[in-house]
Amino acid sequence: MSFREGLAGYYRLCGLKGVAAICSYRLLGIPKEITVHPACVRTPVHLRIRTSDVSVYGDIFLGEEYDFPLPFNPETIVDGGANCGMATLLFATKYPQAKIIAVEPEPSNYSVLLKNTNRYPNVVPIQAALWNRDCRLTIGKEHYYDKWAFRVSDTGTEVNGITIPSLMRATGIKSIDLLKIDIEGAEAELFEKPDWLPFVKAMAIEFHESVRPGCKAKVDNICRDSRSWQRGETTFYVRQ
Repeated sequence: MSFREGLAGYYRLCGLKGVAAICSYRLLGIPKEITVHPACVRTPVHLRIRTSDVSVYGDIFLGEEYDFPLPFNPETIVDGGANCGMATLLFATKYPQAKIIAVEPEPSNYSVLLKNTNRYPNVVPIQAALWNRDCRLTIGKEHYYDKWAFRVSDTGTEVNGITIPSLMRATGIKSIDLLKIDIEGAEAELFEKPDWLPFVKAMAIEFHESVRPGCKAKVDNICRDSRSWQRGETTFYVRQ
């Protein structure tokens, strides 16, 4: 992406405030973050400069990536791969009666997630990575921008891996009405043993076929009795 394209993107998503912030950051290294005030959210949203935060904000609040119809009002939501909390904020605003479990392993992402959600009593942040067993994992950065696409790797930061059944027990929920999964390819491991699937009513999954090919076809087969559709990079499944 050229500098001009970057400026255009910041202007489209954050206005003149965003343009001034990215120019200042490139020249002086400050500010590290900006705050924006989307109309649909009652609290300021914190975005780190030169990270995926700004593009994720655009996808979710302007591109309406997760603004999809459900045939019910969810009471329990798990945001797997919550990053800085954009989808969590959308769900907390759209479904204020729901208990929302926001799961994010990477420490600096988790820190911003806490900042963005600390005024929402229905949000429960958990610092962990969804995985096929409870264990310690190492995650590393897979993109030249900061805080983008952390994946399980041989080197990096140690984090807790947690299964969905363990997460449910730890947070005191018996079922999941909506499970959002954006975990940078770890969906392949998560669906190795989907014994938790009967407890989930609906899912929104971003598959990463470029790094874990074949996972979408596997999940499509597992969920063949569900209604499914595509919106952008996200596939939705709702149990019939």
